[in-house]
Order: sequence, then C-alpha cells, then structure tokens
Amino acid sequence: MATRVLLYDYLLAYATLHGRIPTIKEIQAALGVSRGSVTWNMGKLTKEGLVMRRDREARGIDLVGYRFALVKT
Repeated sequence: MATRVLLYDYLLAYATLHGRIPTIKEIQAALGVSRGSVTWNMGKLTKEGLVMRRDREARGIDLVGYRFALVKT
C-alpha cells in the first residue's frame, strides 16, 4: 500500500512539474524500486480507477481526472 501511494504521488508531482508522465525507468530511479514493483503497483492503481494505461506506448499512463501540459513562462 505504501509504495502504491508513493507511486501515485510521484506520478502526480512529476506530471505537474514536467507536463508529462515519467517513464518506468524514471519511476524506478525516483522510488528505488524494481520494474516489477512499478508494474504491479501500476496494475493496482489501474484496478482502483486512479490511472489508465495504454499498452505498448511510451509514457502510456494517464492519471484519471487530470490533464497535463508543459507551460513555458
């Protein structure tokens, strides 16, 4: 449960800052977890309806209820 909460919070923070979702490798590095852990927890977030995944697409993750865009100032 704790990793799942950290993962969701990281996805939201990263997307807010960068205007896009991080890659699996970026998530692994930031959270210090394995690819399997990221994938398993992402599956749980999907089942909970918090994220949607687009298979076989780089950065194919959407946070339900959010739209992100990089705004240059």
